Amino acid sequence: MNITAKQLLSRFHKVVAEWPVDPSRKGRDLGAYLREQYPQKLARECHSDFASASNAVLSLERLNSNYYRGLYRRKKELGFCGEVVAQNPWLLSTDHLSTMEERSKSWWNKLNKRTK
Repeated sequence: MNITAKQLLSRFHKVVAEWPVDPSRKGRDLGAYLREQYPQKLARECHSDFASASNAVLSLERLNSNYYRGLYRRKKELGFCGEVVAQNPWLLSTDHLSTMEERSKSWWNKLNKRTK
C-alpha cells in the first residue's frame, strides 16, 4: 500500500488527537511533546526518509491502540507500584517531583542557595 506524505501526516494528527495530555506533568508529558515538537520533525523526515517516518507513525498508532497489550497478554495486571499511582496521581506531578528534589538537597546546598 503506497501512501503519500499528506496521508501519513493526516494519520499522525489523528493519533495525536486521541493521545491524552496530563497538565500536571509540565515539560514531561508525551502527549504535549507529540503535539508541539514532533510534527515539524515528522514533516522533515517525510521528505528525507519516508520509510522511517511511516514506521514512526505506525508505532504511535500501535501504542495508542494497545496493540502490544493484546499481543502479549499478562497473567496478572500488576505493575511495579501496584495501584499506588492510580490512587494517587499527584505522585508523578511535576510540582510534587520538584518538591521532593528540594527536600532531598543537603542542608549545605539549601544554605548556599539562600545566601546567593
